[in-house]
Amino acid sequence: MSVRGPVFLIRSGWLTRWRRFPVDLQTSNKSKVFTRLCSSASSDKMAARVPDPDKMFASGDEKTFQFQSSLPSLPLPDLQNTLRKYLESVKPHVTPEEYSHTESIVRQFGSGIGQELQQKLKLKAQNSRNWMEKWWEDAAYFEGRYPIAPLVNLAGLFPYAYHCYPPKAGTQIERAGVILHYTLKFWEMIRKERLKAEKDNKGNRFCMYQFKRAFSTCRIPGINKDKLLSYFLTDSEGTSPGHLSVMCNGHIFVFDAVAADGEILTPLEIQSQLQRIRDRCDNQPEGLGLGALTGDERTSWAKTRSQLLALHPDNFKNLELIQSSIINVALDDNQPQDNSELFHTTLAANPANRWFDKSNTYIFYENGLGAANCDHAPCDGMMFVTMLLYTDLHIMRCQGQWKGSKEIRDHPEPVELEFRVNDDIRCAIEHAKLVFKTSVSTLFYFATFFN
Repeated sequence: MSVRGPVFLIRSGWLTRWRRFPVDLQTSNKSKVFTRLCSSASSDKMAARVPDPDKMFASGDEKTFQFQSSLPSLPLPDLQNTLRKYLESVKPHVTPEEYSHTESIVRQFGSGIGQELQQKLKLKAQNSRNWMEKWWEDAAYFEGRYPIAPLVNLAGLFPYAYHCYPPKAGTQIERAGVILHYTLKFWEMIRKERLKAEKDNKGNRFCMYQFKRAFSTCRIPGINKDKLLSYFLTDSEGTSPGHLSVMCNGHIFVFDAVAADGEILTPLEIQSQLQRIRDRCDNQPEGLGLGALTGDERTSWAKTRSQLLALHPDNFKNLELIQSSIINVALDDNQPQDNSELFHTTLAANPANRWFDKSNTYIFYENGLGAANCDHAPCDGMMFVTMLLYTDLHIMRCQGQWKGSKEIRDHPEPVELEFRVNDDIRCAIEHAKLVFKTSVSTLFYFATFFN
């Protein structure tokens, strides 16, 4: 049938609101339709019907963040309304006697200390744009001393497997180059503030601040509380980091994703750099696996990080390169066979090949499937959905094959980050692996495709 309204699909955990455009979908067999998009004789016609994401997402004369200062402040809920909602949420879970007792306590609170606390909240709300933001981030994300993976981090499977990129051995590097190129185009759109500010169905503008924290952002562990460092700058604010960090077989590399002339590397150029990394890692022993430390309990990781910084100045420079990279990339040897297994490997596979503190880690598996593991503190899931939709539309339009320039320009080779460590650091890495193994041992995964 022809769908001409918004279609909501949950694609392996990502809720995607398809913008209004016509797509022929046979609801009884969507996967075959998407596969036909990239494989049949009529694929060119079908691809031509996919809208141009650069036009769909472009802002025109408006800048992405120009309305931030005019957005309304977070409203403060009325005390009595809050207490009423609280009682409504409690009622289904307690006996009539327990509810009566709870109701009495709530009434006392509402007529007593609750009034005083509400006045303090009003004063805070009058002097801040978002009276809850810091409390929420500290309590929900930064003060917890438990491992953030898998207890805080979010994971999402790339939707491309449902059309152009079904599992296929040996396609890891090729597909990674295309996906990363279009992800970088989205990054560039935010850098140049060309991304259209989002609105609700009544025309009210949404806050776009989280889009600034999707890239070049990293959580830093602390003894008592973590913090977030963001190195991202818009074009008007200054120079933003232009490199990617890549993890492969326990090794960590970096390379520039933006050429000297300011142009983003093409898919073929990104593939060339990733292949260099892959070849080097395939011909040497497994690396240190420093990323496993990010799966440790937070206070323990903070202490180990301080020791690492004290050992040698290069360690600080190397950590800065990881923390400031546009996104972190993991080349993974696993070959998950279904969505449940893909979720498992994305959330719970070898932590030596992850940097859980990064706002965005793209994981590319040997059989061409992909997923993301992201720290939840910088952004909510819907920001990533917008980014994935942009990339997904580009891949459908090109049918998964790069159709631009075939030239591969000379670029500096990827640089491996060499950390100076001692036996204490090596022991800490092994300890962190055990902590992570315990953290993921009770997880259960089940994923499906919802029509």
